[in-house]
Amino acid sequence: LRQALAGTSIRIQRVGDRLLLTIPGRLSFDTDSTHIIDAARPALAGIAAVLVEFDKTLVSVFGHTDNRGDPGYNQALSEKRAISVARFLAEEGVATERLAGIGYGQRRPALEEDSARARTANRRIEILIEPISADW
Repeated sequence: LRQALAGTSIRIQRVGDRLLLTIPGRLSFDTDSTHIIDAARPALAGIAAVLVEFDKTLVSVFGHTDNRGDPGYNQALSEKRAISVARFLAEEGVATERLAGIGYGQRRPALEEDSARARTANRRIEILIEPISADW
């Protein structure tokens, strides 16, 4: 996965046995749009290729917005963006039963402060990759 994302601004974090990918908003969607920008497609395709190869995982796509504007509108926008990314991954071969798209709107900010820097950080897509466990 690190090789597939080399040279991008997508951050990879290990959280226990899960991986959390953070895609900055400026790299995924234009303002007020749910259409994935062309520049984001190669990185998302790289993520999808890895997910297809390592298919014993569940993939949750989380959409986030900043705190500007109507919270209800931001919630709907974040949901549509998360679903748009999940749909793209499915089109690239990731099984739909492994995918979920969830919007959080402005409810889970990366940074709590009210600044331009925080708003930029809060506009993002996160992809959580979790191993499928047979221990249930």
